Order: sequence, then C-alpha cells, then structure tokens
Amino acid sequence: MSGIGRGGETGGLDEIDIIRSASERVAANPDGASDLEHDMILRIVSLLYEAGMVDPQKLADAAFLLGSSKLFTGML
Repeated sequence: MSGIGRGGETGGLDEIDIIRSASERVAANPDGASDLEHDMILRIVSLLYEAGMVDPQKLADAAFLLGSSKLFTGML
C-alpha cells in the first residue's frame, strides 16, 4: 500500500521506507535523540503512521517530542 492511499504524498516511499526514514531521522537528531530507546521510537512512529501521519519528517518530529516526554512514554 502506498502512502498516497493513506491521504498524503510521500514521493513514492512505501510503508517500511517511511517508518525507517522517520526513525533514522530521530536517531540522527543532534538534540539527544540517541538517548531515546530505539524500540520505543519505532513503536511511536508505527502508531502515528497507523493513525494516518505519513510524512517522514513530521513522524520524526512527533516521535522525538513524544519520546522525550516522560508523561507519554509512561503510557506505552
């Protein structure tokens, strides 16, 4: 299934590429993203993707923000 069917233009990326790209962007963030657990970031990215967010940069930004929040990560 392409991202276009999910309501957004993703430049031809498929689901795995979108999730991989977003999680790699979080890991490459110089603001301490390397301290975040990789499995937790993948779960957040997957949840956001399933909710309809398909832009890799937006996924990465949201996952970094949510992954940095003790309030949110305590709910996972």
